Amino acid sequence: MTQMHVMVTALVALFMLVFYLIALFLPVHSPVLQGFNILYCLGCAAILGAIYRAGDKLASWIMYVGALAEVAAFIYFVAFTRHHEQVVFRLQQFPLLVLYLSLIFPPWLARCTIYPALLFTIPTVCSPARLLAPNTARGS
Repeated sequence: MTQMHVMVTALVALFMLVFYLIALFLPVHSPVLQGFNILYCLGCAAILGAIYRAGDKLASWIMYVGALAEVAAFIYFVAFTRHHEQVVFRLQQFPLLVLYLSLIFPPWLARCTIYPALLFTIPTVCSPARLLAPNTARGS
């Protein structure tokens, strides 16, 4: 029987692969976003391939690297860009990421991963200049 953390990782990677494959065929206003979509498709496919090959013996660091990539994307899109659609998506995705980290990894590791992401993003999300700024991503 497959272990729960491997099944959860496979389901999350499959969900993200489908999402990023759909995003590849949508009109994109930025080559950076298109590059992220391609990288994440490849990363999700690599994680699914590793799960297929390793099964229950999947190394925890592979799962953590995948989660860390999502945390890095969360920080990048929420704190440093003006792609409002991506900010909304990342804010909706964040609870799923926190739940995944808290189910799979020890509490201290999940906290050490999530708290810095919040420290980077909360001040920028809550700033009045950011909330009132026009969406500059459409013209670029």
